[in-house]
Amino acid sequence: MNRMFRASCIVVVVAMSAVWTGCGVESVSDEVSLNVLVGHWTVGHDNSPFEAAKKELERRHPGLSVVFDVQQGGGNVRSKFLTSAAAGEMPDVAMVDSVALGEFAEAGLLTDISPFAAEWDEWEDIFENFREAGSWDGVPHGVFLNTDLRVFVWNRRHFKEVGLDPDIPPTSWDEILEYAEILNDPPRRYAMMLPGGSSEHLPHRWYSFLWGAGGEILDSDGRVAFNSPEGGRAAGFYRTLIEKEFMPIDVLSTSADDNDRALASGSYAMGVVGSWFFNFAREVGIRTPEEFNEKFGVSAVPGPDGGVAPSGAGGWTVVLPQGARHPELAWEFIAIAMGIDNHRMWALSQGNVPVRESLASESAFFEMLPFYGVIQEMLPNARTRPSVPGYPTISSELQGALQAIMLGELGVEGALDRAVENANQEMGL
Repeated sequence: MNRMFRASCIVVVVAMSAVWTGCGVESVSDEVSLNVLVGHWTVGHDNSPFEAAKKELERRHPGLSVVFDVQQGGGNVRSKFLTSAAAGEMPDVAMVDSVALGEFAEAGLLTDISPFAAEWDEWEDIFENFREAGSWDGVPHGVFLNTDLRVFVWNRRHFKEVGLDPDIPPTSWDEILEYAEILNDPPRRYAMMLPGGSSEHLPHRWYSFLWGAGGEILDSDGRVAFNSPEGGRAAGFYRTLIEKEFMPIDVLSTSADDNDRALASGSYAMGVVGSWFFNFAREVGIRTPEEFNEKFGVSAVPGPDGGVAPSGAGGWTVVLPQGARHPELAWEFIAIAMGIDNHRMWALSQGNVPVRESLASESAFFEMLPFYGVIQEMLPNARTRPSVPGYPTISSELQGALQAIMLGELGVEGALDRAVENANQEMGL
């Protein structure tokens, strides 16, 4: 239970304008406000967990005002957090992209929430892999607001058209290439879609191939290590798809969203997408889960020699910044917003994947997402990107290497070696 609601009648000073005035009921003066830094997509509607927390916290504490600092887009949320930190004007609560958690924690910008989490009876309901992903150096610093997973998608109608069984997808990289030989019919239809543009979508989807081959982004000493033989195999697979023209070079100049739309509209027969893909299917007129399942099949990304590759997981966390003026009230806000009912509401309204064990098998998620059964199986073993301060450097170098490999400008080994050397050097490793 939140420490602010212990059954105590002791008068405790919480802040200069907030005191305990009875058995767990806090009185807050009109001058006290709680500043919450959020992305524009998370507020302003009935399904917002932050709006729900604002309403409940203000009900509990008459006089308290929750004020949202709303930023347009994830990049602006990050920028505002950093400029606020530089100015010594930290918000009380903030959204932080999970991949930036380590960067901010190491810089001393986030509060260790382990004392709060230890008293919150819902902490252990979060999947262990997502509790770990919300931690830095083994210490909890953030609570996951949402997540998304990467999956393999194929077009059943295209499979039928060329005589392939629409219920049996490829189960290895060799089979993907075998299927591609049959399905490829450019420019009307390409066999495979993997985004290759300059965005995080390129490395994030590639990680399933790296992990599936047995490779890692970092080694046990924390050094960048995706230039392993396994990494070379995964990057080489991307190059093969381009060389054989199973995938057009245009994937490098088209946004990931537009590539996903092209897969949804039938320009590709297979691809790796995120759990949000149903949203793009809706854009092209596929309105119901039944219609989606009639046109598409979904599975885990195949491993190179069969089996299942781990899914990459993304998402935003909610944190308690270091220097927040009212940390107790801020945690109370977080606990309400991230409580199970609000987490369910937010996930269902946005088509997100829940990170709570008690929610993972609820029928509402199967009804919401046509391929949720696949997602549910992958969820406990989904992997997040390393939340290390140098991750932006890792991503940038890897994007450049993969693009050079797909364009044929550099060989696989040379491109990966150069990227790893640059990343480690820039990170001081």
